[in-house]
Amino acid sequence: MENKPIFVFMKETAEKVDYYILDKLSELKQEDKKLYEIVSDLVITRKDKPKLRSTLGRIVYEILGGKDWHDIVPILGFMELSTISTYILDDIIDKQPERDGEVATWKKAGLNYGIIAGSLQSFLSIKMLSDLKLEDNIKLKILNLANQMWEVLWKGEGKNEYMKDGTTVEKYIERCYEICGIMFETVTKMSALACNSKEDDTNLLGNIGKLFGIGVMIRNDLTIFLPEEIMRKKSKALSRRSFEDVRKGLWTYPIICAINKAQKIDKTKIKLLLGKRDTSEKELLNLTKLLIDLGCIDATLDLITYYKQKGLNNVERLDESEYRLYLIELFELLENTRKYVAEIKTKI
Repeated sequence: MENKPIFVFMKETAEKVDYYILDKLSELKQEDKKLYEIVSDLVITRKDKPKLRSTLGRIVYEILGGKDWHDIVPILGFMELSTISTYILDDIIDKQPERDGEVATWKKAGLNYGIIAGSLQSFLSIKMLSDLKLEDNIKLKILNLANQMWEVLWKGEGKNEYMKDGTTVEKYIERCYEICGIMFETVTKMSALACNSKEDDTNLLGNIGKLFGIGVMIRNDLTIFLPEEIMRKKSKALSRRSFEDVRKGLWTYPIICAINKAQKIDKTKIKLLLGKRDTSEKELLNLTKLLIDLGCIDATLDLITYYKQKGLNNVERLDESEYRLYLIELFELLENTRKYVAEIKTKI
């Protein structure tokens, strides 16, 4: 059987997951219409967006021979609503007024409602797991994974606040795992457990998810340094604003690389820009040009490739199947930022 294109596969998955989430949230509408509108706001905004976590979870289930992937939609819904919860709360923490090109939830509804919405989503996401038609011991393992994920995520968010002057590559990668990789690792393990997989298979697939998620986070951090007018046109999945990490003062991999490579005068310029909220567009574009000249943009692309290849090395241990091909395609998508960088190099 010939595989459908990966983006068709992703769209098909996303449509089912979106429908499930909105259907579950409709229960809230009957209790409190205003709260429903706030909680569902970003869900609706992101309704047509690709969903990497859900796609990965479904692929794993199919690889392991799951009977009907619709049976794990509660797992995929849990992961997507959890993701949206982190977006809403991140926007508050980072004082970001926009998300996906729209006014952020907390700016629309007010700070208090933003906190309430993001927090409630995390609880509602876990509640979705009760819809799983699985043996109680399997459901308990899945619930434990959900709680472990949230613990790691919030500890990672705490570390993210201090990822500034002096951050090492090792600390940066640890943070990439804790605020992103953990989610991909968790959805793969949950999907594997839903197939009653052996422990070794669950751990292998969990590691594949972890490596993919770290690659996704590094890629997202890189896109921060690319002009927004280009990224908005090119990337359907882009949800963050250009240079937001610079304005917050975070040391992501391109900055760590630049501090290690730059001459003293350029190091000083970089450090003066970090954390400066009112930085001009010209200064920010000059920073991107400096990162390109120092080879730090290319070095970040190579780091993404490193995690892609590590993941694919693990994928090779899986039996050949049409769904393993989807998994390979998913990893190849990590490289799509290379073409954006190539275009930007000609314009800066």
